[in-house]
Amino acid sequence: MISDEFDEHKPIPVRFWWLKRIAVAVVVFLAVFAAVRWIVGRHVKAMIQERFAAARARGEKTLLSDFQHPWPPDDQNAAVLLEQAAVIMPTKAITRNALEDIAWTTSMKPADLALARRSFEQDAAGLALVRQARSRPMVDWHVEYSTPALDMAFPFLLPQRGVTAHLANAAFYAHKTSDDAAAIEYVRDILFVANAIDQIPALVPHAFAESVINLRAIETLQSCLPTLSIGDPTVMKSSKALVLDLLDEQPSGGGLAAAIKGERIMRYDKMQRIQSTGNSMIPMIFVWGEGEYPQIFQRSNVRRLMSWVYSPMLERDWLTFFDYDTAAAFAASQPDWPSASSALPSRPRNEWRLWADMFFGPADYRSWISRPYKLRRYRRTAAIALAAKLYEVDHGHPPATLGEMVPAYLPSVPLDPMAGGGMSMPYSPATRPATLPGAQ
Repeated sequence: MISDEFDEHKPIPVRFWWLKRIAVAVVVFLAVFAAVRWIVGRHVKAMIQERFAAARARGEKTLLSDFQHPWPPDDQNAAVLLEQAAVIMPTKAITRNALEDIAWTTSMKPADLALARRSFEQDAAGLALVRQARSRPMVDWHVEYSTPALDMAFPFLLPQRGVTAHLANAAFYAHKTSDDAAAIEYVRDILFVANAIDQIPALVPHAFAESVINLRAIETLQSCLPTLSIGDPTVMKSSKALVLDLLDEQPSGGGLAAAIKGERIMRYDKMQRIQSTGNSMIPMIFVWGEGEYPQIFQRSNVRRLMSWVYSPMLERDWLTFFDYDTAAAFAASQPDWPSASSALPSRPRNEWRLWADMFFGPADYRSWISRPYKLRRYRRTAAIALAAKLYEVDHGHPPATLGEMVPAYLPSVPLDPMAGGGMSMPYSPATRPATLPGAQ
């Protein structure tokens, strides 16, 4: 006789019916969640492709692979000569810091002048390489654009700072020894190095070229300008060329827009890397103070599952920053700061998905974009001051207006990039400064 305990016709207890219903509900929920996740993920990927198609239609790069190209021959690449100059210029006895500490004044110390002369004599080969680089048609620093993009290094930046320190020393020494034509050419060499570095589509090289090297060129000219002797035809020719160099702002302005677009590509590479490795910032939020994942989140299958779950959210947030970067690049290409400021939207922020803000949160581009316009104002002020000095040598008196220097000394009346509205740069012969004002 079969016991009632094993009777297959015995009714199932109520508690097991609830478990069955819960199991069915979980399965239905997971199925619906997977379907929604698939639909949302497909929609977001379609949006990404639309953004990429629009960017490519504008002639913009969208992937790291777009930067891959055959390297130019060494005999046509200016960067090769600049790197060679960086190798042979610095010496143990004459460091970059020692040159930067020299006080170039009318009553400079004999020891400083002796150091400058020794550096100038030892730098002859390196200075010649930089001058030769200016005649080469291409600049390629052989940057490896590979994942992870945010780990890309630019090892040539600091050596090029040393090169420009030696170039500035050469300009000061040439001016001190009454060779002003050479002094002007060395300032042009510094500007060339700045423009060469600014061709790299990333924010770090752009900031380096803008804040370090460009300003070094202008400050060197600023120090020499009050006592610059322009009567010699050779000095006059070099000075006019330097005026045009200072007013050629395309490498500087284009550099920031290209750098922002480069950062946009690096963010996409970072997102792809997170998705492929399964790394997640979600567990970091749970253990914010400890800085380590709980043990369960260190399992590869769990990390892959989490990556699959939050990928659409990650991609959607990346699209937000893609649009922000695109708008910032457009703002950086505007002719003046008021136009750029009005074209730049507010920085996106997502308070409830903190991890996404950590992934993609850039510095506020407002401060980045204002700098090139300040630098343009600084460069235009330097060009006006030098052009006015050229005019005065030829005419015996300073020009009354900027228009009097056009077209013999200035190609056109420079506009004020900080004021906008087509306003020209401020100029008055009565208050024409002997030294250049800072970029305000």
